[in-house]
Amino acid sequence: MASPASGESSLPAFPQDFGSLALRRKTGQAVRTVRLNREEFRFGREMGNELVLPDQGISRRHCRLLCRLEGCWIEDLRSQNGTFLNDERLAPNEPRQLIEGDTIRIGEYLLVYYGPQPVAPAEDDEFVLTFAEPVRPVAEGAVTGWSLPPRSSYLQHLPSFFSQDSLMDRFLLIFESILAPIEQIADHLPLILDPRTQPADTLPWFAAWLDLTLNENWPEAHRRDLIRSASELYRWRGTRHGLSRYLEIYAAVTPVIEDVLERPHTFRVTLRVPSEQQVDEELVHQIIQNEKPAQTAYELVIEHAEPPEPPPVPPPAAKPKKPKPEKGTAPAAGDKPAPDAAAEVAAPPPDVSSQPVDPTADQPPADKDKPPTA
Repeated sequence: MASPASGESSLPAFPQDFGSLALRRKTGQAVRTVRLNREEFRFGREMGNELVLPDQGISRRHCRLLCRLEGCWIEDLRSQNGTFLNDERLAPNEPRQLIEGDTIRIGEYLLVYYGPQPVAPAEDDEFVLTFAEPVRPVAEGAVTGWSLPPRSSYLQHLPSFFSQDSLMDRFLLIFESILAPIEQIADHLPLILDPRTQPADTLPWFAAWLDLTLNENWPEAHRRDLIRSASELYRWRGTRHGLSRYLEIYAAVTPVIEDVLERPHTFRVTLRVPSEQQVDEELVHQIIQNEKPAQTAYELVIEHAEPPEPPPVPPPAAKPKKPKPEKGTAPAAGDKPAPDAAAEVAAPPPDVSSQPVDPTADQPPADKDKPPTA
């Protein structure tokens, strides 16, 4: 069967079971069983490989295992000491398909391949829902049930010989499990302290730093905007602009603030909001009381604007009339004669017999110099 094409994968998005590898040393000591649940496994002594084998006789990137639905292939990556399949050295960059029981030798390690085993179907009258893995035959002396342990990312900051010792790996994982969440918070600190992106449950805690009390009835977007504008509101507190900005954050409309000339030290606040918007009048009073100068009084007017009427539909535009051609000029090609001109051309000649005859109409005018005849 042909080897899988490089860069192409016929695997679906969910995890697959491609079998297992029983890993042991040449001496026969069992190390672990590696479950093949991804499409590519790389072997080598350097960090970054899926399976790190601490042996000086193994190259940094020694070989790789390619898994597809049709089976698995082993490929040597131009290693210095070579990769052996059943005691036969593989040619570099030429994948070979594995069959059940094949033995791969890499340095001082042996890996025995076992393909996936189908799960026996349940009987018709029995419904079984299980998440257990199917049982596979394992080489004699191999330890089963061990998954590939996690590797500490701190090893990449240490010399490479530290990665040969699994004790150092497990020791660093203790500190990484404690410090990793703290490092993640530190890396995202600008987003956590920005009111636009911080988690919603931290808004009251962050507002307390700024001596703000958030009302839970406010929409979340308005509470975030209030925290973001806290420094501006404190600078303008007790002024017309500060009160206007505070009410604008809550109601999303700019209020009209004007003095009441009939009463000194009194002003009027008018909120014109859309008809569908609900405004908590008690909350607006609380905002004005906190933001106005202490010696002033105020009046509050809340107006709900009527929805705008739809614009009238304009009448259809009249078709422009073509100008009449002047007399004596021929109409242009494709132009139709005007309706009145066509009527004149098509009108029949007048009927002379039906009209009264004037006896003097056809006689020549009388000659004044000629004397009348008797």
